[in-house]
Amino acid sequence: MTYGFIGALPFSPVSLKPTGEIFPVVRYGFSASVSKDGTLVYVENTAALAPHRLVWRDRKGKQLEVLDQVPRNIAKFSLSPDKRRLAVLSWQPSQISIRDLTSGRETVLVADQPYGNLNWTPDGRGLTLTRQRRGDSDI
Repeated sequence: MTYGFIGALPFSPVSLKPTGEIFPVVRYGFSASVSKDGTLVYVENTAALAPHRLVWRDRKGKQLEVLDQVPRNIAKFSLSPDKRRLAVLSWQPSQISIRDLTSGRETVLVADQPYGNLNWTPDGRGLTLTRQRRGDSDI
């Protein structure tokens, strides 16, 4: 069993309407993020029980980097600006942790809270979090 794909839909930046059909960019992946330079970062999973990997690809699809230290229960992630730490939002148990990618050490910051998004501050010294409360989101 495999999970989903990451697709792209060509569109006009003027009309903001589709100009073609959706096509697959990555066969097995989720939690995609695209940087300003067009680099795609996503969690790759080729089977339900296989280990997940974080993969970087350029605009042409060339694999740039792979990180094999991705937790299985990852829901969302954010890579620090210096690429040394990975903030991970996990879904079982519900928690936010920081993984040092050099040492592999993981530190739990918050547990048992319903969070929606997380992003590093530009200087890499903090995280912004979106928390779900009563159907509303708070930062």
